[in-house]
Amino acid sequence: MESSSSAHGQELVSDPDTEEEQEQLCTQFADITGSDVALARFYLQRNGWRLQDAINDYFESNQDDISTGENQTPGVSPAAQAAAATPGSTSKAASLDAPTISEQHLGPAGQVMSSTSSEQAAKTSSNQSAPVTAGLMLLTWNIDGLDERNILERTKAVCNIINSLYPDVVFLQEVIPQTFAYIEAKCDRYKSITSGTGQYFTAMLLRKSSITFNSQNIHPFPTTQMMRNLLIVKARFGSVPLCLMTTHLESTKDHAAERKRQLQKVLGEVMEQDQSDTVIVGGDL
Repeated sequence: MESSSSAHGQELVSDPDTEEEQEQLCTQFADITGSDVALARFYLQRNGWRLQDAINDYFESNQDDISTGENQTPGVSPAAQAAAATPGSTSKAASLDAPTISEQHLGPAGQVMSSTSSEQAAKTSSNQSAPVTAGLMLLTWNIDGLDERNILERTKAVCNIINSLYPDVVFLQEVIPQTFAYIEAKCDRYKSITSGTGQYFTAMLLRKSSITFNSQNIHPFPTTQMMRNLLIVKARFGSVPLCLMTTHLESTKDHAAERKRQLQKVLGEVMEQDQSDTVIVGGDL
């Protein structure tokens, strides 16, 4: 295990060489903070596996949110928000690509509106029969299921964040059969849909309390070499008809031409949808 000195001359652990050493640090963090191992790994990675720095970061993050109330989502713990919102990590061994979170407001005809315009429409449209719908929250995340390192622990963290944020729609990429079975079981407030059952695939989660599922279709990419396709789901958000599309386009520089062909196909599918639908496209593009 390598070590480095902090600014105060303290000997601190940096990038543990073995999974056993990482687990020991995660256990110590969880015992001290009263949190769980998945959250421990997040803070330790963010602080270069320096235990004391990670603990300080954890308590400072929670104290700042409690004292100021800033940037806090109702019903979501500050720690869960930090884990979901902070991009990247210092160790690839068990890192999770940061999810992308988007909130949109849909007007009476399904048009996308900003928070301000949505509030104004609510005040000025009292003579309209269709009320303004509350904002829709969407999360898209490549969960890196092809990397087998700490796969169960990372999948548990994915489920914890999804259940904490409780978005209306979740797009997932690089899902494998084992992780999908776990996510489906632990995120049981969602309807789960996949684009396949092979080595890896994309998936979509629809919050049962806010999204009504209508239908699904899988559109293959004929020339893909990586088993990529486009998952299209028709649903409703209140009175607003939705067309939800998620995909994982061909990867790496060597396959740029194929990635462009796939994106053109996605855009073509967007143009073919009914004009009354609100079309949302997301994924690993």
